[in-house]
Amino acid sequence: MIKTKYVKQAVLAAVVTAIIGVIAVVTQVTAFANKPDKVTYLEQNWTAEDREYFYFADQGSRLIPYDYFLHLEQAERDAPFRGDGNMKRLGLIPAPKSENNPDALPIGLTRNDDYMGPTCAACHTQQVTYQGETIHIDGGQGFLHLNQFLSDLTAAMKATLDNADKFDRFQASVLGKDATAVEKAKLKQGLQSIYEKRHAHMLHNHSEVPSGNSRLDAFGAILNQALLATGVEGNRNSPNAPTSIPYIWDTPQHDYVEWNGSQSNTGVGALARNIGEVIGVFGDIDTETTKWLGVIDGG
Repeated sequence: MIKTKYVKQAVLAAVVTAIIGVIAVVTQVTAFANKPDKVTYLEQNWTAEDREYFYFADQGSRLIPYDYFLHLEQAERDAPFRGDGNMKRLGLIPAPKSENNPDALPIGLTRNDDYMGPTCAACHTQQVTYQGETIHIDGGQGFLHLNQFLSDLTAAMKATLDNADKFDRFQASVLGKDATAVEKAKLKQGLQSIYEKRHAHMLHNHSEVPSGNSRLDAFGAILNQALLATGVEGNRNSPNAPTSIPYIWDTPQHDYVEWNGSQSNTGVGALARNIGEVIGVFGDIDTETTKWLGVIDGG
């Protein structure tokens, strides 16, 4: 059971944060009422460099090959899947080009070698817009609909494989006009492979309980990835308990984290939480069977 003092601290922090947030919104909107494109960042005791690192630091995620994501079209349209309008529809926040984000991916999507995948910032960055003024809250509750994002991304890959014209445009964008037959065949094989991987992930994590914007059963999805790594067929658990994405700006002040206070925020507990988070954002897991005294334990 969570100690009473922590509950009181959490309630007090929520109230104070709400008051500060309202004051900040009112004052900033008033100050920039004639600048509808202005984005105001709340003063949260970190630098622009800290913010950029939080948005785009590689966390080991390998969701889809990077070049595939850059050039993939939406399933039902020839518009780019990564287009700002589509990213906003799915709850992501567009971002400009920068040193750590050379291709202007939305906040929380970044590069890992030749792959692209999400980071903490995809779920934990918030924007509030009022009368043309946008207030940006780092560590806030993101609006991402992760399951819809994954479903639409998988559908876009399937449509590209099935539609010759769509694949030709994808191929020309990725390889250029002078690609060889071998390169073209390799590209299609690669797209088929990652589609099958993402489709299998969707089936493995299917649930009859809908999630939605700002809601996700992160525990269930992470558990399923760990169960999948065992190699045991059918070893899954339906992620059927979506909860609101939590605020994380006060995480360093907590002895325990997660909504139910189940995870220690120090020592091995913090390490385990971070490992789980990397698994949750599509970090690859390689496992091997170990033997103790000649007996296979499957661990």
